[in-house]
Amino acid sequence: MPVDYSRRRIAVGRRTAIALAMAGAVVLVALVAGWALSRGPLVDMPVVDTSLVDGGQGRGGRAAPAAPGPETPPSGGVPSGEVSPGEVPPPPPAEIIVSVVGMVHHPGVVTVPGVARVADAINAAGGMLPEASPASVNLAAPLVDGQQILVGPDPLPELSTGGTAAGAPGRAGGAEGPAGASTGGVGAGGSGGGGPGGGGTGGGAGGAEGAGPVNINTATEAELETVTGIGPATAKKIVAHRESNGPFASVDQLEEVPGIGPAKLEGMRAEVTV
Repeated sequence: MPVDYSRRRIAVGRRTAIALAMAGAVVLVALVAGWALSRGPLVDMPVVDTSLVDGGQGRGGRAAPAAPGPETPPSGGVPSGEVSPGEVPPPPPAEIIVSVVGMVHHPGVVTVPGVARVADAINAAGGMLPEASPASVNLAAPLVDGQQILVGPDPLPELSTGGTAAGAPGRAGGAEGPAGASTGGVGAGGSGGGGPGGGGTGGGAGGAEGAGPVNINTATEAELETVTGIGPATAKKIVAHRESNGPFASVDQLEEVPGIGPAKLEGMRAEVTV
């Protein structure tokens, strides 16, 4: 068989072959790197914690520890002294019961809505008598269950913070506190705890509570003011009537004093004498 000697063959040694292979690998890596850079920066993918897969169980079927969270108060509510953002104040009661006494058409106990004011309670008692003074009570004051409201003929004395003016029964806006907290007719230094916020001190000059009825023929204006329903204006009228017409013959004669009608007289009858 004839041999073709037109093609020349070059013998390549082992070292040369390794060098050529390494050069080809370097070229290939350079091409791949250039192609990757032309596609923009690589995005790192988040690493998934395999311990949280399958319901939070880690390797071996054991539950993975829970991440620490905010401490829960022992009672299950908000910490002491803090108010929950979603918490709302309790609603007022649907109805409350208050006592309305003094110069009204139907004195006694009335039932009014829980959001009622003093004016609503007075209207429920039939309204004020003609001789009553609307300024003797704070008609806009809110009510509480068990409160007592006293309607009188004279305006309220000037109120100071937390109490009433000296010499006046312990009333807050004309409304006495629950359970008859007001002590009408107390003597000098007697305390009169009025309605909400009422803690004033009565500075009347009369005798101590339980000292007996006030003599309308000898009492001073300050002593007369300790009687239920008699304020500074009415006390002045009683003294003026006594000085002009002489001593009163009976308690009923008080109706001759301007501003004292039958209803007002009945309210003070047990506290006065001649």
